[in-house]
Amino acid sequence: MDPSLRLSIAGYAAAFGGAKLRRRPLEAACGAPRPPESVSGTVGAIGSIMGHPQLAAWLDDAYSMEQGLIPILQSHADDLDAALPGSAAPMREHISETRQHAERVKRCLQILNETPSQLKSTISGVMGAIEGRATRAFRDELIKNALMDLASEHFEIGCYRALRAAAAQLGYAEIADLCDQNLRDEQRMAQWLEQQLPALVGHILTAAPARR
Repeated sequence: MDPSLRLSIAGYAAAFGGAKLRRRPLEAACGAPRPPESVSGTVGAIGSIMGHPQLAAWLDDAYSMEQGLIPILQSHADDLDAALPGSAAPMREHISETRQHAERVKRCLQILNETPSQLKSTISGVMGAIEGRATRAFRDELIKNALMDLASEHFEIGCYRALRAAAAQLGYAEIADLCDQNLRDEQRMAQWLEQQLPALVGHILTAAPARR
């Protein structure tokens, strides 16, 4: 695998590891202010309390992931427009969607009486800015960018499916719905990226001969 792609995929995976939340006391985080919408009975309530910290940690990871993707998408959209003017309009629209995704995930955390880890989000953003430029030394950067973006979209699809399932099983219907909204946007973007690959490959193949 190309080193730049391996770096990026590792970065997406790292966004989902070892989150540290600035938590309120556990009894406040799992208490009555925002009870799960569909939990009923003692067993369901206990399951929600036990599962709450893990769901919150996963959501914090998702928030950092979205923040880290914004500079990557911006850089790749600039690269695409430089080579094929006007082609990156859907990507720029998805950048706006990505900001909305972060806000939705932040809302999910608020439902759990949590706040995102600002340190982790800042680090993720810096890493994203670096990764967004990792392919610029290559003549086929458009292909590398597209593969990197497609990999990240499918990673996000898996993440939001898992988050939706966790929220539903714990009885947080609003969180499940917010994650589902993000999931649909990611699926739409993944489909668009797949459709662009043949044209991007053709553009690279008809450009100047590859350097050795």
